[in-house]
Amino acid sequence: MSPIAGLDLTGARGVLVELTDVPIPDSEAPLMNTPRNFDSVSTLRLRASRPVLMVAMATLIFAATGVAAGMPATAASLQKAPSHRSTCATVPSKCGYPDATNTGPSPARLTQVPAERTSGSGWVWNETYDTVFVSGRGAVLKGLDIAGGVVIDAPGVTLRDSRISSCGGDDDSDVVAVRYRPAENYRGARASIVDNQILGSPAGCTHRARSGVRDVFGAAPDVLVAGNDISGTGNGITIEHEGVVRDNWIHDLGHLPGDHHSGISTHGGARAVRIRHNTVLLHDQEFAGGGGVSGAVTVYSDFGHAQNVMIRNNLISGGSYVVYGGNSGDSYSSPATRIRIIKNRFVCGDWLYGPLAAFSLKGVGNKWSGNYCDGSGRRVRR
Repeated sequence: MSPIAGLDLTGARGVLVELTDVPIPDSEAPLMNTPRNFDSVSTLRLRASRPVLMVAMATLIFAATGVAAGMPATAASLQKAPSHRSTCATVPSKCGYPDATNTGPSPARLTQVPAERTSGSGWVWNETYDTVFVSGRGAVLKGLDIAGGVVIDAPGVTLRDSRISSCGGDDDSDVVAVRYRPAENYRGARASIVDNQILGSPAGCTHRARSGVRDVFGAAPDVLVAGNDISGTGNGITIEHEGVVRDNWIHDLGHLPGDHHSGISTHGGARAVRIRHNTVLLHDQEFAGGGGVSGAVTVYSDFGHAQNVMIRNNLISGGSYVVYGGNSGDSYSSPATRIRIIKNRFVCGDWLYGPLAAFSLKGVGNKWSGNYCDGSGRRVRR
């Protein structure tokens, strides 16, 4: 029996265990308010992959030494983080990182949309656009197999435990689009996209969807993107304004000639973006027709000043540079600020030019600390 709330994990397969660090010191905290989904205390998250079990979350507060007095030894063994010298990239879940075994939907059977269902509470299938439009406040879409895209236009929407497959098209649309522009009645605040399989190049496609999940207008507040298996898209996740991107598995991107890909990206003007404990492995992808992978995690100054981004405890590889730190982009004019790149596990050598570009510690509040090589534990230098 698990010591966590008496839950029986016997036989659970692909359990993802993450013990986050103790509360973030003020020196690492954002100057803006943190979103609702940002963990400010240590949490032990247990999640068994489909089809066995899902344990939503148990929150425990530990002393700085790590384990509360009297806690059973079995719990302590679950809390043990992988050694820096472990090789995690081959099978990320063996080190507690996301991969195919611990992300994506849990239900054994998904309801096909539109073949079996074309509407539900707060949502409707649009045949013209091959898309589900969500307009109902607080709508929950769960256990669906959607042969098209999803557009979230209402607040408090949850999309979870589903498969969403979309080719994009000539309009270069996304698999899951979050739209927030109140003046035009788009109100997709507080969207949660959790534990889905997101496919951007399903069988039969001649195109690829632009992004797996995207904040379309760059203003969506308090977005949560967590536990998703994302592949076949031009970019994995694009979050611009505010939210948390955690525990996602991003791999095997789709391509059109000339594409330049990012696993997780943000393009300037962020209020508070947290990118934590994702697996983004993009090395050795070969693309026809020109283009390629820019980086696993990219912060640019395309739409505004790059700021307020935390990149922490991710397993990452691939790109010209694996991480871009904000000092580049169409609107770049002054050094990025409050960009914190901390305790990430790089697959060292799995890049074209290096681990980091367009970053300076001279920017106010910027930090580069504790980043290391998968397998050797060697420090990654800027």
